[in-house]
Amino acid sequence: MVARQAGDQVGIRRALAFSGVLLAARGSFAEAEARFGECERITRGLGDRYFLSQALDYLGFIALHRGQLEAARTRIEESLAVARRSNPVALGRSHSMAALLHLALGEHDLAIIHADQALAMVRDRGLNWYFSMTFGIAVEAYRRAGRGEDTNRLLAEGLARARAVGLGWAEAATAAGGDQSDALLSAIGGLARLGHAPELIRAFEALAVVLAPAAATSGDAAEIARLLGGTAAARWRLGLVPFPGDRDRTAKAVGRLEGLLGNVAWAQEVERGGAQSLDDLAHRVLRMRGPRHRPLSGWASLTPAERRVAELAAAGLRNAEIAGQLFVASGTVKIHLSHVFAKLGVRTRTELSAAYTRQRRE
Repeated sequence: MVARQAGDQVGIRRALAFSGVLLAARGSFAEAEARFGECERITRGLGDRYFLSQALDYLGFIALHRGQLEAARTRIEESLAVARRSNPVALGRSHSMAALLHLALGEHDLAIIHADQALAMVRDRGLNWYFSMTFGIAVEAYRRAGRGEDTNRLLAEGLARARAVGLGWAEAATAAGGDQSDALLSAIGGLARLGHAPELIRAFEALAVVLAPAAATSGDAAEIARLLGGTAAARWRLGLVPFPGDRDRTAKAVGRLEGLLGNVAWAQEVERGGAQSLDDLAHRVLRMRGPRHRPLSGWASLTPAERRVAELAAAGLRNAEIAGQLFVASGTVKIHLSHVFAKLGVRTRTELSAAYTRQRRE
């Protein structure tokens, strides 16, 4: 490092922060922690609040993904205090990290407060990267708090911004909130190109959760099991601990898939997936969910989103209620139902309910 040879503390600090961000994105947390630890020591000596808050934020981020929640809280709370005396960019980033912390702790109302403050800091400053990062956290917080209207509002705004600047990974939050597997596939493609391991793992797991309910008819149970095996192995290699909410949703998908495949086949597929790299998993998923020879009619012809809408409609929910459950617009539900009716050859919800009952018995 040229700056180190020259004794340039400012240059060293900048290089450490830049390389630390890249290492954290790759999931190389031990190396990233060492870089940000040194950056923290240097910036305290220099009195540089911006880079100090950044170092504290990422040290908190690393602790959070390791499951060290109290250590994460200490770092992020100090970062907020420092950032308040720095600039709006630093404060927006620190509020984003605080929102992620409270989301991991299940404190959804506090996560929303911090996410809203972060969005306010960056929304009108053209900081699309920070906006997209915070957008994903905010959508998840609103969704878990049951605030469907706010979720839909953010989905429309954030997804438009993310796509406008090529930040496809932010679409993971859209898919998690609205059961949109296509958006997740776009997210996975973008994350794989960026090499952002922690968020790529979460996107894989979110896709598995979205696809698992339809696995019996789609024939994808084995592939989804491999995907979950690969993400579990990647978490173990990188030392990443799932957030409690993520863990609960993934556990439900695991139970469903294990029931479909049986214990032995489930274990075999998980082992196969565990031998694959994240890049291999991304290529496999994108091939698996690419253009398919899907039947033109019948339950097997439904997409995962169409099937979920059909199940809820068959259970007696109206369009507005389905939209609230899936965090999508009522118009989207109407479109899905029109496709469902055509593919199943039914004309009324009563006929749909009867068809659903017959399908479950077969």
